[in-house]
Amino acid sequence: MLAGPVCLRFDVADDSRLAVKLEAIMAFRAPAGTGRAFASLAQKLQALHAVDARNAGASLKETAEFLFGQGDWPGDGEHRKSCVRRLVETGMRLIHAGPRGVLEKKRRVQSAPRA
Repeated sequence: MLAGPVCLRFDVADDSRLAVKLEAIMAFRAPAGTGRAFASLAQKLQALHAVDARNAGASLKETAEFLFGQGDWPGDGEHRKSCVRRLVETGMRLIHAGPRGVLEKKRRVQSAPRA
């Protein structure tokens, strides 16, 4: 998605939760001018990447370098370390919630650490 425009298709079951599903899709399609929908998805993707890295055996430091590039470890006030921990935690919550966790607007994730 980061490389450029994409075309998405949603298959939605007509069941008792149809209204909730359609609301999530409409939230996903938020006006592109705001950039909020894209930023939210990018942050959630970053959290899922953090979980993938940890599941592959990467240390917190290696995960931070993968996500944010080289930097001081653990960072001023352990900022980078804390940020990676929060991203892993958020990613685990997103995984537990399933697709709903990624599509819902209300889920907030931690942003990248300061340079």
